[in-house]
Amino acid sequence: MAITHATIKAPGQRLFAGADWNIAHVGTAAPDTHGNEAHSPLFVCPCYVQTSTTSLTGTTETSILGTGVGSLQLPKNLLKAGTSVKIKIFGYLTAAAMAGTLRLKFQGQTFFAQLILSGATYTAQGFEIDLMFTCRKAGAAGTAIGSMNMKLGSDLGAANEGVVFGTTSPGTISNSTTAVGNIDVTWQWAGTGNTIITILSEVEVIN
Repeated sequence: MAITHATIKAPGQRLFAGADWNIAHVGTAAPDTHGNEAHSPLFVCPCYVQTSTTSLTGTTETSILGTGVGSLQLPKNLLKAGTSVKIKIFGYLTAAAMAGTLRLKFQGQTFFAQLILSGATYTAQGFEIDLMFTCRKAGAAGTAIGSMNMKLGSDLGAANEGVVFGTTSPGTISNSTTAVGNIDVTWQWAGTGNTIITILSEVEVIN
């Protein structure tokens, strides 16, 4: 199948019919009811795009993906060995310097709880977060590995601005690829007095 403008669908919109196929997908053959194709796919649209700004001030762990178009739920049997899920988040922090913990989750399991900005000095800054996890083994006893980095903007006003915070130990989880899987990214402040605001986020599946 050739990729044309007509083939590119909106986030979360079906391209082929199928009970378990609810994200946009372009491939060389239509999948069966479990999303299995005769050949490898050529292109996958974002399955979720944030359309509302979200803000977090308190110390309770909270999702920062907001609400949007599409779905944060992957259909069963979609993940196969080599399938990757990429998440991009844009937002900004208020001026008070404080540490926070970023978590990437799938099927309720946590890949990592990464402490961010610990001991950092910064003013109000924009940020960009990249997260990704890849299925290494499919099936009821499947496995996946995930990692991230967070880039903080800079106006040259503080020593820790303009740096990249990342995981030193990518996290591995055991999961069933035969079950529906929910994706989430959460943030938890170490204390009160600061705010993280996310304005844009996008989740896409690459096979």
